[in-house]
Amino acid sequence: MNKSRRCKMCRKTIKSGGIVTPKLRFCSWDCLNEYRTTPAAAQMAKKMERIELTDRKERLKSIETHIRDAQREFNSYIRARDKNRNCISCDRDLSDTRDTKGFDCGHYISRSLTGKGSSKWRFHPRGCAGQCKRCNRWASGNFVQMRKGLVQRFGIEQIERMENDNVERKFTLSELERIKKVFRKRRMLYERKFR
Repeated sequence: MNKSRRCKMCRKTIKSGGIVTPKLRFCSWDCLNEYRTTPAAAQMAKKMERIELTDRKERLKSIETHIRDAQREFNSYIRARDKNRNCISCDRDLSDTRDTKGFDCGHYISRSLTGKGSSKWRFHPRGCAGQCKRCNRWASGNFVQMRKGLVQRFGIEQIERMENDNVERKFTLSELERIKKVFRKRRMLYERKFR
């Protein structure tokens, strides 16, 4: 017999008039009421509460929080992609960064929404590269050397296109969620492929 059509409590085959949900099946209201008193029902209720709570927290997030989450996933993707390369600015080996506890994702065009930056290029993989913390944080991105490295890696056309197009870009919530998912999958692929 088909096990998916059996009652959760008495294991009878459910015919017409049963109570069927995506996760549970009962042959009668008596079996459902009996199930409600079991520890499994209490555990299921706690699980559903946790799911509902995380869903509510996700809905209450601001757009800045979504941008921060997407940026975190994008930066970790760039770190996974450039793990076995050298610093784009100073040509220092990025895998030998135990003393500085890793390296950063350096953005060629600033990702800020104010000033000379452009939010349009904030999630563009060719506008970012792995940079040692010395260059990215303490040398303000080592901009001139980074440009030379990006030209060498991606070509002059790509860099000039980024420099000439600094139009502001507003990301929607659905775009940010998609960016987060895409770059998480890419990061996981790089981590599996190049362990």
